[in-house]
Amino acid sequence: MNSGNDTFQMNINGFAGILVPGPVTVYIGGATDFRDGLSTMTGLAAGSNIRVVGLLVKDPLSGNPVLLARHVDQLN
Repeated sequence: MNSGNDTFQMNINGFAGILVPGPVTVYIGGATDFRDGLSTMTGLAAGSNIRVVGLLVKDPLSGNPVLLARHVDQLN
């Protein structure tokens, strides 16, 4: 996680992982809601399983997909 601009990278699993085969940058903003016992991203250990719900868009500068996080859930 890059706390300077509130981003981190993650791999997407499931159907969306077919559309986005590599790591995607996730942007966290003031409207991002942390749920299921998670209050911030700093509480996660490396390799933790999370679910991010948000909007997948194309970065106009790099052309790479980015995910604008609305909800971040910790999975058990």
